[in-house]
Amino acid sequence: MKVHTKPVTQRNFPKIRTRPRDFALVTVTFLSMVLLGVLNFTERVDTFLFGFIRFITILPVITVAYFFGVIPGFIAAGVFSIIFLLEIPWIIINYGLAIAVFERIGLTFLLFITSLVVGDLSSSLRQRSSLQFAVQAREILLGGTLNLDEITFFLLDQVPQIVRIEKTLLILRDPIGGHWQIHSQHGRLSLQREPGTLSTNLAEWLLTQMEPVILNNLDSPESILNPNNNGAQVHSVCSSVILHTDGTEMGRLVLINKLSGYFSPLDLEKLSDLLSAGEKAIEHAYQFARTDYALERQVNQLATIQNASQQLNATLDPEKVVDLTLSVALEITRADSGVILLDIKDLIKLLRTRGGESNEQRVKDIFDQEIRSSNPAIIKAEDLGLPFLFNKSNSQLSAFIRHGNNILGLIVVESIHHNSFDQATGWALSLLADHAATSLANSKLFQEILKEKQQSSMIIQSVADGLMTTDQYGTILSANPAAEEQIGLKESQIIGQNVCEILGFHQENCGRFGQSLQDAWLNQHSFQMDMIEIEPQHSQRRIINLSAAPVFEIDREPFGLVILIHDLSERENLNRLQEELISSISHEMRTPLAKIQSIAEMVSSQLQDKLSDHYIRYMDILSNETQRLSHFLDRILDVYKIETRQFDVELRPLPLRYIIENLVEGWRIIAPERKIIIHKIDSPAWVTADENALNSILNNLLDNSNKYSPPNQTIEVRLEILPDHEAAVSVIDHGLGIAAENQRMIFDRFYRVTGADSQEVYGHGIGLYVAKMLVEAMGGKIWVESTLGSGSRFTFTLPLQEEETDETKNHYR
Repeated sequence: MKVHTKPVTQRNFPKIRTRPRDFALVTVTFLSMVLLGVLNFTERVDTFLFGFIRFITILPVITVAYFFGVIPGFIAAGVFSIIFLLEIPWIIINYGLAIAVFERIGLTFLLFITSLVVGDLSSSLRQRSSLQFAVQAREILLGGTLNLDEITFFLLDQVPQIVRIEKTLLILRDPIGGHWQIHSQHGRLSLQREPGTLSTNLAEWLLTQMEPVILNNLDSPESILNPNNNGAQVHSVCSSVILHTDGTEMGRLVLINKLSGYFSPLDLEKLSDLLSAGEKAIEHAYQFARTDYALERQVNQLATIQNASQQLNATLDPEKVVDLTLSVALEITRADSGVILLDIKDLIKLLRTRGGESNEQRVKDIFDQEIRSSNPAIIKAEDLGLPFLFNKSNSQLSAFIRHGNNILGLIVVESIHHNSFDQATGWALSLLADHAATSLANSKLFQEILKEKQQSSMIIQSVADGLMTTDQYGTILSANPAAEEQIGLKESQIIGQNVCEILGFHQENCGRFGQSLQDAWLNQHSFQMDMIEIEPQHSQRRIINLSAAPVFEIDREPFGLVILIHDLSERENLNRLQEELISSISHEMRTPLAKIQSIAEMVSSQLQDKLSDHYIRYMDILSNETQRLSHFLDRILDVYKIETRQFDVELRPLPLRYIIENLVEGWRIIAPERKIIIHKIDSPAWVTADENALNSILNNLLDNSNKYSPPNQTIEVRLEILPDHEAAVSVIDHGLGIAAENQRMIFDRFYRVTGADSQEVYGHGIGLYVAKMLVEAMGGKIWVESTLGSGSRFTFTLPLQEEETDETKNHYR
């Protein structure tokens, strides 16, 4: 750094320097005056052009006044005014007291006023510029650097040139540590009292004084100096207080041994300008040093946190996360001790301390009191106000380990020093806590995913159906135990094989499966193949239902397919046995029953007069039970034909109203004691249905109502036309009704409602099942509405015929 030796109290103002531009201005002004004078004495003086030129003369006057001052401006205005004033007599002689006379007089005054105003303004501007230059010259000396050592060296060098002294010292606080240091031209020295020393030296005593101090005659025996001064001869001392701009104490400037005379307040006045500039320079250097230190510390903190973040992200063990977080927290805060308490549901609950002894129960109590009793979403760490957790602590910093609105734990670090933590350190600790929270949340998420994976694996392993995953080409990626059993191989032998080959698809099914697999992958939809025959090489022949669906990643892109194999072999065997049983019943039992029925009727008719009454009743019972058993066999065959699709439904237009009337008339003959009412409509209600199926449905519903209704109750049959182009038939009884929990199963095969009446009423639970299957085969719906104790209403619908043809008009008439 270049050191200026000129005292800063001497002010130098810039002088006017001659420049080529100034000479050009003078020349132009002179030539314009000559030209104007020549033109004014020509005969064309009153023309418009020359009048305009006269007013242009104000420009050179302004120029001279601005660049050279008021006096040169007056001179220029006087020169031009002489020219104008010489014209006045000539104008009066020739034109009299004309307006031109007043014009020239006014122009003369205008020139002088303009030169005065412009010259004064120019002088003010130059003076202000000179003052600014002087201030800047002094500030540049100290403001050109932010290095504290350079600033102190400059001050120590300049002071002796202003006040003739032997030695100069600066006592300043260290901007980082805050302790006092003595600055001299030989370097700096920390001002620290040696252990065991009770006396106070001069420097320490000066620091206790809050006003400027002047001490003379220090070499006398009565001076306040310590006699043990290592031989230093100090005659006089002058100390000045250096302050911050906000008034806080910053240090002392100490003058030692004036070369002539004694120190006086005048010496401090001579240094006032230098001290003012030095105070600002030192303050800026302090701010720079603190900022640089803070930035360097923050960089180190961020580097440490970044390194810790990488380590935190690399582990999913919550205990390792806690240990690493506590170590880094102590490192970045430079704390002496610390504690971390975690309480994460379904993951971990622990407490870690380091650097000192603490009462763990006290820490837990504080944690529970400050966090668990409040709303975690609005708690701030600075609001905790925790008591010190470690002995000898004088500073404390805390931060929540928070993930979203959930508080996972708390970090508390403490130091034995006062005011050890600042806002930046708190921010760094909060940032570390956020990283720890993220890592702990990831640990919890990993544990949840692992738990779900184990549960999913257990479910997959326990699924009774075969389950496999494949890629888009059908190559097997995994298989569960059920699939292993179906294929006859272990999973390790199945993986990598093609689905078609390992399952033993027939050629046509393999091609259809491959095409369906590609369509499912490209269009992202599932597909199903029913009743497929497979012949695995290492297992038995099977009948399966196969369904497959793509498995998607987060971005909705498929990464594989899952295939479910439902083995129908056992069900097919049962169906085959059922068919054989029904076939045996239909062929082996129908003929004996027909013979028994014939013999019973023949005996009853031929021996009616010879048999007693009780034998005749036996024969009637035999005939009725034979008919009932035959009717049951018919129902069984109907069920078999419906389920095996051997029951051909022939749909054609039928007048529903007439069929109901004819059927009800037959029932009135069969059961004359039962009152049956028809609520009919005027229209014949043509529907598309099978006549035999329709009669079977109505007979089943009427038979069911007749069985479960008391003898004296009425059965109602209601025919209605619904708005959605359907006809609805309802059979209503007033019996015991059906409970709500039984209504959804009333149409199941072989289901009978349990109750007191079920033991008295003969039936097999087939009629309603047959009715439901027939109604659905004709495109209709059937349901029940019932309240226990109030009877039941069975309703079924059939689609109406679109148009009434001539054939339908004449039919059934």
